[in-house]
Amino acid sequence: MSVYQCYSTQMTLDEKERSLQLLDTFHRLSERHQLDYAACYGTALGHVRHGGFIPWDDDVDVCVPAEQADRLARVLGDMPAWTGYAYHPEDFHKVFDKSGADAGLPWRWPFLDVFEVPKDDPHHPHLFPGRTPEQLFEGRLPLRLPHDAAAHLALQYGERYMEQLLDGGYSHRLEKDVRDCEPLAASLDGLGHQRAGRVHPLLAGNHDAGQQTCTLGAGDVAQRQRSGAGHVNMGVRTAVLQRLGVLHPPVAGGAVEEPGHAHS
Repeated sequence: MSVYQCYSTQMTLDEKERSLQLLDTFHRLSERHQLDYAACYGTALGHVRHGGFIPWDDDVDVCVPAEQADRLARVLGDMPAWTGYAYHPEDFHKVFDKSGADAGLPWRWPFLDVFEVPKDDPHHPHLFPGRTPEQLFEGRLPLRLPHDAAAHLALQYGERYMEQLLDGGYSHRLEKDVRDCEPLAASLDGLGHQRAGRVHPLLAGNHDAGQQTCTLGAGDVAQRQRSGAGHVNMGVRTAVLQRLGVLHPPVAGGAVEEPGHAHS
């Protein structure tokens, strides 16, 4: 595995497992606190196009409605002790594995990026309420998709998001650009191909280490800024941080299973 090779797998099986545990914990706490959320950006694209992670995208994106800031604060406050919390200066939350890779920043990798989406954001009506599809994320998690995933992904990536492939070249492990990759294209005539088992080889999920696929989600904070997504007003930010009582320090949480436990 090399983070420097275009269209190469970016996570080991153990790192993928850690990311899944973060995501599963967030999902279950959201259910507990009745927080609406949806996988968004590269994670939504991976769910729709690959059935899980896009191998060379190495982070996880979830979006929540900004009007549910209090519920989000309860979820973040109940995250277990093996996780940490930081507020990114670009106005989104990071929930991370405290045993992960250290790039000299207030968070470690792997992590979840949690974006609060205001009602006037054009993505909001496409994202919420989130829905649970029949297809499980990575074959195991009932991860919520956007209310209208096709509209959300087309707005973010363009109408050809199912066939226009791009490795953005950003390593979240290292928090820097490490690859300069050319776009690829694949022949794909609809969302049904994956469910029908006729996915183009580049789009197949559950790859072995030597197989390759792609993501449109790596290094996309600047793109989110241009689209107006992923930003919250200071009032929402303050409400969440006051509820947590922290800015950058980790948040110890409640009774959620430690990594390594099997989840049903």
